[in-house]
Formats: sequence, C-alpha cells, structure tokens
Amino acid sequence: MSFGETLQKLRKQKGWSQEELAERLELTRQTVSKWELEQSTPDLDYIVALCDLFQVSADYLIRGKEYAAEGQETVPAKNAEITNRTSDMKPTVIWVIMGSVLLLLGLGGVIGFMGLAAVSPPATADINGFIFTGLLGFLICYDAVPYFILCALLVLAGAALYALALIKHYRRKKRI
Repeated sequence: MSFGETLQKLRKQKGWSQEELAERLELTRQTVSKWELEQSTPDLDYIVALCDLFQVSADYLIRGKEYAAEGQETVPAKNAEITNRTSDMKPTVIWVIMGSVLLLLGLGGVIGFMGLAAVSPPATADINGFIFTGLLGFLICYDAVPYFILCALLVLAGAALYALALIKHYRRKKRI
C-alpha cells in the first residue's frame, strides 16, 4: 500500500474529511489531497505529526506495512490507538487524584476551622487597636492563622491541578 492510500485509509477510519485533517495539521485541503493522490509528499515534520495523530509508526504510514527486525512483514496492532490514549491519560488521572486529595484536605481544614470558630466561645483579638471577632478572632486567639492559610493553599493547589488536568484534556482532545 502506498503512502497516499495509507493516509486516505487512516483518515477515513477516523471519519475525517480532507478538510478536517488539513485543519488539524494547519494546512489547506489541497495539500492533503495532493498527498493522497501522491502528487507531492509531506515534509518530515508533517510525517511525525501524522504518525502522532493516527498513532501509527512512520514505517506503517510511509510503506503501508510494519516490518519486524529481520524484514518479516507484520501488521500494526489494532489496539495501539487505545493503548496510546490510555498511557497519554495517565498523567491527567494522576493530576486529578492529587488535586482531589489536596482539595479534600484543604476543604476539610477550612470547614473544620469554621466549625470550631462557630461552636467555641466568642473569641476576640485586639491587635494594635483593631478588634477581630468571629473566624479571624478565633484563628488569632488560638494561633491557628498559619494552619488556616495552609488549608487555603491546599484548596488552591487542588483547584490548580484540576485546571491543569482540564487544560491538558481539552488540548489532547483538540489534537485527536
């Protein structure tokens, strides 16, 4: 199978038009058409981008076949795309888990401090003529301000990890 035939086959397996593939590669539809008709060939950068996009080796993309070390013909694994997507998602899942843990710890601490401030006798703190009551008064009286700040930072860190995971997910979704 020639490069053009392989490219067309892979594109159709994804259900993409030539225009959709061209958009993903930031090219014109005519360029993709010329590749499929073998009127021109892509640069090495586009070969690599196509391999990443279709999750195939350059050998398969260019020759239409995979070759073993001794020159024996093999076929590409049917589940290669699923395996690559799964391994690509592992960092995202880890970020989500870490974000969940940090978020839960931080929220638990913040809510715990708020609960303690609500059930404890009213605490007031006087610093340089400023009087603090409620949660802030409780935190100052019991020297818990650094711990409360730590809990708040844990909440922010957890939220940041979630945001990074979402950004990574949407960027990967755009690529595929």
